[in-house]
Amino acid sequence: MYVSSEGGSGIRRITPSGTVTTYANLAIQTTQEGIDFDSKGNLLVAALAGDLFKVAPPAAEGELGAVTLFADTSISAVGVAVDADDNVFVSNNSSGFFRFDAAGVGTTFWSGTYQVQAPGIR
Repeated sequence: MYVSSEGGSGIRRITPSGTVTTYANLAIQTTQEGIDFDSKGNLLVAALAGDLFKVAPPAAEGELGAVTLFADTSISAVGVAVDADDNVFVSNNSSGFFRFDAAGVGTTFWSGTYQVQAPGIR
C-alpha cells in the first residue's frame, strides 16, 4: 500500500507485514491529494499546491524513487487516476477534471459550475 501525506513531502510504502518505509520525498512541502500508478510503474502524485509529480520506481530496495515534475497544473488537484494508455486524469476542488497525456500536456476533460470533490477518482 502507498500512502501520501497531508502537509508533508513524503510518500510512504506499507508492506503486508506492516513495515513502513519512505518511497519518495517530493521537492516541496504540500498536501498530496491523490496517487496512482501508470503502466510503467511510475507513481503519479497530485499535490494540492497545483503540481503533478512523477515518481520512478526505486532502483533497489531501500532506495528512494526519483521524483520529477510531470506538470504544473495550477488547479489545486484533489484526485488522480491513470488509464491504460497512461493518460492522467486530475480532479480539482472547484471546476472539473483535466486530462494530461503521457508527455504532460494538459487539456480540460470536463468542467462544471459546482464544486467537485473526487479524491478517489478511478
